[in-house]
Amino acid sequence: MSKFVVGNPKKCIGCKACLIACASSHVTDAQRDFLPRLTLVFSPEITVPIHCRQCENAPCASVCPAHAITVINGRVTVQGDRCVGCKQCVMECPFGAISVGTAPRRADLPETNNDVELIPLKCDLCADCAETPSCVDVCPAEALSVVTASALEEMKESRRAEALKLL
Repeated sequence: MSKFVVGNPKKCIGCKACLIACASSHVTDAQRDFLPRLTLVFSPEITVPIHCRQCENAPCASVCPAHAITVINGRVTVQGDRCVGCKQCVMECPFGAISVGTAPRRADLPETNNDVELIPLKCDLCADCAETPSCVDVCPAEALSVVTASALEEMKESRRAEALKLL
């Protein structure tokens, strides 16, 4: 894991700006549907976006029979044209950060009996479209942040120290 986006449920206001920014930054042509690569948990008790944690030994990649999920430059990436829609990755992800969406089949794809295209959706840290993830840039409540491995270690140590003070 090199870095990933994390949401703070204490700050998130549920405005869905992150979903809009994510979907908008990944639109490749006029025929694509609005498909964000993150999920928003929205309930009376909590609201927070769920992003891919960019696992080092990504369980989603290890179960993909089509080898559509790979790790490239420290990012867990999906090659949508390889996806067969089995959803093994969805079942294996411990964070619920991957899904398989559908869109009308593009004309440039091989013809099949299916009029929809399967599209694996997971956070790619806006690798091909922005310097920093679009969702982080647009969040009005500043509830999203990019976390590195070293920052995560520091947070863990800080929380452990706080927990010890409570004993």
